[in-house]
Amino acid sequence: MVVTETAASAVVTLYDKIDITNSEELGRRLAELCAAGVKEITLDFSHVCHIDCSGLGKILFTQRKLREAQGGLRIINVHSAFLKRLFALIQLEKVLPLE
Repeated sequence: MVVTETAASAVVTLYDKIDITNSEELGRRLAELCAAGVKEITLDFSHVCHIDCSGLGKILFTQRKLREAQGGLRIINVHSAFLKRLFALIQLEKVLPLE
């Protein structure tokens, strides 16, 4: 995970898979960004091929926290066919922007 941060926003570039083995780290880092006053977080999925429910949970929890703080979270660069199907199936685009 690589984080590029400015005063009120951050881009988090994720790699390989997001699952039970690393979702706690993701959740912790996203919580740190929120606590530091970051209002807009972009998750770059260009290198992600898989996500499980633990990873989705961390993302949705963070999105809710940011929305409560008048901020937001979006996902960009989804290239994996698996992720595209999964996000369509759970209608993730109704909850947060997918670009």
